[in-house]
Amino acid sequence: MEPTIASSIAEAATRASAELKTPYIVTGTTTGNTAHHIAAFRPQARIIALTPEPDVARRLALLWGTESLLIEAYSSIDVLLYLTERHMVAAGLVSPGDLIAFTTGMPVGSGGTNVLKIHQIP
Repeated sequence: MEPTIASSIAEAATRASAELKTPYIVTGTTTGNTAHHIAAFRPQARIIALTPEPDVARRLALLWGTESLLIEAYSSIDVLLYLTERHMVAAGLVSPGDLIAFTTGMPVGSGGTNVLKIHQIP
């Protein structure tokens, strides 16, 4: 299989989460493809897929090590990070100061994951 940007980001997120001992790899997704790439590496961290698409959330419930959180539609990475923080804190998954490995695509809706950020929950 030919390496892609998305699979490279997924591998890097898996490695970073292991080295930094982050409990979660979080991905903003409208298709679920990035969650599939991440799950293929079988990370120790839990995979959280944030999606505004109910069908994608249901489908990802069957994917190894992946949990879905249904979120509002977003139009920028800043909004997605805000929604990530809000929903994960509300679900009791993270606390202020926790680190997560965060992936998404820019520009939003472009259909490709090309961002990895190690993000500290404020």
